[in-house]
Amino acid sequence: MVENFPKIKSGTFPVFFIPKAVGKVIARLWKTILSGCARVQNASPLADQLGDKIFEYHCTPFQYPNFRPYTCVFDDEGLQTMVKTFIEAATVKSFYWEKKWAAFSSDKSTGNGFWD
Repeated sequence: MVENFPKIKSGTFPVFFIPKAVGKVIARLWKTILSGCARVQNASPLADQLGDKIFEYHCTPFQYPNFRPYTCVFDDEGLQTMVKTFIEAATVKSFYWEKKWAAFSSDKSTGNGFWD
C-alpha cells in the first residue's frame, strides 16, 4: 500500500523560537554531551575528545552554582558544588560527574548528582 505523503520543498525557512525554548534546548544539549554518564556509555559525541579542540571559535560553557536565583551549595548526593569549566577556548576540558558514573570512570564526582 502506497501512502500519499505531501511533498516538502527544500530550502531555507525562517524559524521562530521563544527564548525559554532556546534556553531549554541548549541546556539539554550541554547536559547530554558533557555528562560523565554519556561519556562512560560512549553516547556523547565528545566521549573521546577530552583535550581536543572541537570548535573553530571560542566557546566556554561553565557552571557557576552560586549564581542567583539558582544558588545551590550542595548537590542531591550531599557533595559540595563548585565552579566548573567544561569547554575552554573551544577545547573539551572536563565532563560533569555524579558519584555512580565517576566510579565507573575512576574520576571524582564534580558535585553534579542532581535528580530531575
